[in-house]
Amino acid sequence: ARLAVMAALALFCRIGLSEHKAKETLKNEALSRLLTHAVEQAEAILGCAVDRCTGTLLYNAATRLKDQQHLTFLAKYIATKGIGSDLQLNGKCTAGNRLCYQVKPDHQLGQ
Repeated sequence: ARLAVMAALALFCRIGLSEHKAKETLKNEALSRLLTHAVEQAEAILGCAVDRCTGTLLYNAATRLKDQQHLTFLAKYIATKGIGSDLQLNGKCTAGNRLCYQVKPDHQLGQ
């Protein structure tokens, strides 16, 4: 378990969180799980590690969306730069996440 915590801490720091913020995030198991999943999804799409800008957006999405299915959907948009700023992310997650629930998760990106 300690090894998993250290790996998560390293992952969170690598995506741009300060060590303090990464440790605070680890205290919230649900958030840690969502963020780890979002980063893994983004890295699978990109084929490489996410940059700090992408990591920050993934963190912000994970803190706003508690549903893993919709977070996975947004992670795809963030990874492919369909969402490139916190302002765009806010727009996708306002009104009680209404837009996130209206768009089907299997929606083809770029169409």
